This record gives sequence, structure tokens and C-alpha cells, in this order.
Amino acid sequence: MPLLRVCVSSPIDPQLQQGLMSELSRRTAEILGKRENYMMVIVEHQPMLMGGTSDRSAYAEVRSVGEITARQAEQLAEALSSTVAPKLDIDPDRIYANFFGVNGAMWGWGGRTFG
Repeated sequence: MPLLRVCVSSPIDPQLQQGLMSELSRRTAEILGKRENYMMVIVEHQPMLMGGTSDRSAYAEVRSVGEITARQAEQLAEALSSTVAPKLDIDPDRIYANFFGVNGAMWGWGGRTFG
């Protein structure tokens, strides 16, 4: 049920993209205390402007059923930055992230909801 979506401003080599998604999937599930077999990761290229420039940047959002604590958000921010920045040559100061806890009744899977 956790979803991690990462948009990056530069095209990504498909092999690098696959490895990045695998690592982010594992780390995100671990931090949230969720089973990875429910984890979904999307990494996509999107043109971006940040701080008035089109220098490399990224935006990430994590959504998960239930609360995401402040401590988990801190850990996720660090994990995202330390994984994405070096692999995609993005300055960590050019990575934004948002974290959302979602009520299970508002999350569907397999024709039903988690609520």
C-alpha cells in the first residue's frame, strides 16, 4: 500500500532506473514498517523548474495507509536524498519531498479498500 513517486528533471537510463526503484522500494518499506510486496515505486522524468533554474532537481512523495510519523518522515527524507542524489547527480538541496498518511478507507486495492 505504500506508494513512492519520484519525478526527476533529467532522463534516466532504464537500467539505473530499475536499480534505483528497487533500492527505494526496500528502504521505504523498511522505514514505514510495511511489507515490501505491497510497495509501489514510480520514478519518472518530468521537466522541472526549481529556484528559477532548470538545473537537475527531483520531487518525491510518499503515501501510505495510516500515519507517517515525524521521525519516519525524517528517515524517509534522508533515505531519499542519500539514494537519489548520488545516483542521479542531483544536489540534495534540489530535492523536495512530501509525506502523506492516508485513511485506509481512501485507498483501494484489488477491488476493495483497506478501510
